[in-house]
Amino acid sequence: MDKKRLTAIFEAYGADAARWPESERAAALALMAQQPEVAVGQRSAASLDALLDKAPQAAITNALRARILEAAPPPRMAEVRKIRGGMMPNLGGLIRVPNFGGGVIVRPVAILAIAICLGLGAGALLPLGADAAAPSDTELLTAMWGSPAITQDGANL
Repeated sequence: MDKKRLTAIFEAYGADAARWPESERAAALALMAQQPEVAVGQRSAASLDALLDKAPQAAITNALRARILEAAPPPRMAEVRKIRGGMMPNLGGLIRVPNFGGGVIVRPVAILAIAICLGLGAGALLPLGADAAAPSDTELLTAMWGSPAITQDGANL
């Protein structure tokens, strides 16, 4: 325990040692016994505690609680962010996505869909098996690019 931490305890919990964290209480009291000059911080915290104790306590009535709940907006579903400058500028107004614990589920679902499409596309390019004839490079390149491939010397495959 040092003076800086003891000052932080006075500011956060006040001068009463009963309010201090139990794990730090013994060390704080030992430091105060060893160094009486830190008692200045406790005296200023005690004066602030006395001032706060004089302040009136706010009573929360059922009528106040009811007015607050009536004025609060109803819970809503999270909206998808609008895509600016894209092909669908008002996507947020068309689709509403449930908000589970603060996270929108659109991004993970989109990533999963892209991964599935890439996996299926890559699997379609693999040879069928040992007994099936493997496609030639020309067939693979034509399937990938949609047109015959051109070699380095300029000839079509």
